[in-house]
Parts: sequence; structure tokens; C-alpha cells
Amino acid sequence: MQVSFSLYSKYNAPNIIPFKQSLLEDYKKQTPKQDPLEGDKLVISTPKEGLVKQNSFLHPNLKLKYKSNGERGVFATGEVKKGEIVCIFVGDIFTADELKKLPEDLQRKTLQLAPDIYQLASKNPNDTKAFDAAEYFNHSCEPNLFLTGNNILIAGRDIKPSEELTFDYGTSDTLGNPDIGWKCDCGATNCRGENTPDAYRGIIAKLSEKYGQERALDLVANYIKQMYLDEQ
Repeated sequence: MQVSFSLYSKYNAPNIIPFKQSLLEDYKKQTPKQDPLEGDKLVISTPKEGLVKQNSFLHPNLKLKYKSNGERGVFATGEVKKGEIVCIFVGDIFTADELKKLPEDLQRKTLQLAPDIYQLASKNPNDTKAFDAAEYFNHSCEPNLFLTGNNILIAGRDIKPSEELTFDYGTSDTLGNPDIGWKCDCGATNCRGENTPDAYRGIIAKLSEKYGQERALDLVANYIKQMYLDEQ
């Protein structure tokens, strides 16, 4: 598959797959003494038991299960500490044109890496050999996970056993994404009601109030960070 990787440098996305073991080693060397989301540097740590490799890398204290509404979700089976890596998405890369050739349900399971570049963990969710629980992190307008780099989810706070793990799709999805435009009923007190292609602007503004803009821009996809800076 031929993909123009010039888009990657354009949108400052160094953490796109293939995931390098050296990156994981760098995370292990970082000290957890400071608040992971505060200070001069975003501190990311690995779980004590390491990460589980399916197709993507997952925190060991995770379980995929059905919710009361019949949908699947990812839940904690043990404690997940603030700042720990929860997931590193790994998968095949598709341009927007290539993505349109796949079934609609698979198109909606992609992670957007750039305006015209998408990543899909498994091409057939019914194939147990290709199955990837990372596809089932649900959206919340008040999530307990943050997206950093372009494909890494970290815990935004301490997460207790039995809690569902969610992230805000507005930190990864923008114009052109097949998963844009749906009505949101996440139940959060600050629910936006709809996932729009410009949601990232309000998300960054809100995160900036809490963490400052420099830190806030580390908590959205790299390509969105660059888009936002280009707009200023």
C-alpha cells in the first residue's frame, strides 16, 4: 500500500506506528514523582506489569465486556494510575480513499492520524485472530483518558476497578472522519450533544483553562495540535 508519509511530517506526528521499543524505554525512565499532567514535561509511565500485546498494546488491568445497552466497552479490572499508558494503538494505515472501500462499520473504528490518514487495528472484528479490544474504547465528553502523540492513550486520573475507560473522540476526529456528526448521549454533565469536526477547538480551550495551553496541546492528537496552531 502506497501512502504519502509527507503528511506525517507536516502534522508533526512522530509517534505513529511502527511503535518503537525505545520509546517505551524512554517512558520507563521518566519519574512519576511529579503530577503526570503538570510541570514542564508530560510524564507518562508504564504499568508495573508492563503492557499486553494484542494487535495494539494494552494496560494489563483491562477487560472488554458488554454494557447494559448491548454495546461493548473497555473496563478496568484493577487500579490504573494517573499518567500510565493505557493503550498504544497499532494497525494498518489507510488513506481516506482506501478507507472508503472498507465496510462502514470498520471505517467507524479507525483512529485518525492526519486529515487524510487513518489507522485500523483489525480489518475483520469477527476474526478472533485479528480481534483487537483497542477498537472498543468508547467516547465520553468527560473522559478519564487522554490521547497524546497520535496513538497513545494515558490515564487522566486514577481509575478504579470496574470503571469504564473512555476518551474524547473530538481529540482525534476532525473533518473527513467517517465517525463525525453523530449525536452524543454519553451522559456527561458537560456533554456537547454532537461530535463535530471543530470540537477540538472547544476541547483545547477547556483543557487550557485547567492545564495551560502548552500542556493542553499535548493532550490531543499531534495533527490536531498543529492544525490548531496554524489557525492562531
